Amino acid sequence: MKDGFIKAAAGTIDVVVADVQYNTEQILTRMREADAAGVNLLTLPELCLTGYTCGDLFFSDCLLGAVEPALARVVEASKDLYPVTAVGLPLRFGGKLYNCAAVVHAGRLLGVVPKTHLPNYGEFYELRQFSSAKTLEGRTYTLPLCGQSVPFGTELLFCCSGMQDYTFGVELCEDLWVPCPPSTRLCAGGAAIILNLSASDEVIGKAEYRRSLVGATSARLACGYVYCSASPTESTQDMVFSRHHLIAENGTVLAENEPFADASLTVSEIDVQRLMHERHRTTSYDSVPGLQPVVFHQPLRDTVLTRRIAPNPFVPPYDEQLRARAEAILRIQSQGLKKRVEHTHAKTVVLGISGGLDSTLALLVCVRAFDLAGRSRKEIQCVTMPCFGTTHRTRSNAEVMAREVGADFRVIDIQKATLQHMSDIGLSVEDRSTAYENAQARERATVFGYYVNDPERFGVVEFDGEGKVLSIEEKPQCPKSNYAVTGLYFYDSRVTGLAAAVRPSARGEYEITDLNRMYLEDGSLDVVTLGRGYAWLDTGTMASLFEASQFVRTVETAQDLPVSVPEEIAYDNGWVSRERLLECAERYSKSDYGKHLRMVAEGGIVPTRPYDD
Repeated sequence: MKDGFIKAAAGTIDVVVADVQYNTEQILTRMREADAAGVNLLTLPELCLTGYTCGDLFFSDCLLGAVEPALARVVEASKDLYPVTAVGLPLRFGGKLYNCAAVVHAGRLLGVVPKTHLPNYGEFYELRQFSSAKTLEGRTYTLPLCGQSVPFGTELLFCCSGMQDYTFGVELCEDLWVPCPPSTRLCAGGAAIILNLSASDEVIGKAEYRRSLVGATSARLACGYVYCSASPTESTQDMVFSRHHLIAENGTVLAENEPFADASLTVSEIDVQRLMHERHRTTSYDSVPGLQPVVFHQPLRDTVLTRRIAPNPFVPPYDEQLRARAEAILRIQSQGLKKRVEHTHAKTVVLGISGGLDSTLALLVCVRAFDLAGRSRKEIQCVTMPCFGTTHRTRSNAEVMAREVGADFRVIDIQKATLQHMSDIGLSVEDRSTAYENAQARERATVFGYYVNDPERFGVVEFDGEGKVLSIEEKPQCPKSNYAVTGLYFYDSRVTGLAAAVRPSARGEYEITDLNRMYLEDGSLDVVTLGRGYAWLDTGTMASLFEASQFVRTVETAQDLPVSVPEEIAYDNGWVSRERLLECAERYSKSDYGKHLRMVAEGGIVPTRPYDD
């Protein structure tokens, strides 16, 4: 829960029809099981307090009179239990009987949600006993129930006080199956999770349809969806129920039991932070007036994940899916390049190839694009630029690829130019530091800066047609390019003296851009690219900070390793001793960060080494 994961559960009880006392005991058992499992949200089936198939027994004062005392027992028991629980029950209000969900937590009856859409077709006859929530005309009422004043209506949003994104709404069974379900309005108003208390019966093909409906609804609404259906003990001569549980998130079914299986609880974790990020990114969730928030407090707890998080989320696990995904990538990129080539009237494309995966894909995209455009592949100029680090294998791979696809191939040896550059800067040819690698890389640099869509927010690089840097301007009203200078700078020993000469700009600020301009004017500034394969994460706005945090979190989750640990980097480079690293680990010993440092010190994390072909 602390990290944005809400542990949700669907739990079915073995109902005895019309035996409210027995059913109450079963409900309490499920609540205790959910509490032991660390569940935040527990969804129980529709009308589980009485049974769904009571028929005309719903007209019985004896049956209905037992409901409120039984609900009071559930409310009282919830004082010592962690989960927020949704319980299905019949409830009288305003001279009518409603099929309802009561939401219970920590000794409070948070609210009661009546069912809006009542099936009255096929084997269903709910309109015989129940009234639709449509009779309430969208209003929220206050209902005296179990000694409390309880909000009653379909416009309720249940919001956790300690976690803004943890907000849920409730609908019941048929509400999901209609063209305009209540969940649409609830999610548009801020609900990240929808609970569905159901008594959907089982016929051939219905389980598959139900699964697709729940998954599609969670995708359409960018929400988590928890679906819980009635037990086989409800079954009659007319209907059979299967105890079907489904938990979905943004189009993916996270957890599901086998219909008719004996599973009492089906549990998974819904990533509400991810869902809110998706909604912020799409910007299509308008505010909805009239919804009433019901605030509850649930203490934050660590969440033990049971859901599988794919280590390679963008790579399908099966060969057929992988081939389809690869073809889709190739088709998208090649169509985009084809349009670009046609629009610019380019006579050729020049492609640097190394024999590695990235340049191989780039070459295949070029080939497909030129084929689509009806252009000769000889107009694709493949260039390899071997130097000290280039092996025979990678060089030959590059040449073979170019020849096989029928592209033009050229070799530009940069060893001589690199040696000259190393001599100019006083770097020994025996040096194998980062400077040695950069000396080779700089000969390959052709584009400067980092491409952004909103350059007016940054220091902007201007360059001529040959790639030579002409100027750097801080936050210009009329940017001279779309290439921003990132916030990573490396300076020589002159920097302090030059920085002392910087004066406030027209904006009244000391600009780092002015310092960079001093180096540019004396010819000692190089601007290199962070091109494809790199991600520069700006954090200058709340939106960009949120996106950056999500990116880092995704990488950390996929790798099961933290990103950019300064102590680990220092240790790998020999800048601090193992003893010093252990001291740091002890300082943060109560956190995952400290545990990671200890694993590094004990050799549990193998240091990253450059790939040596």
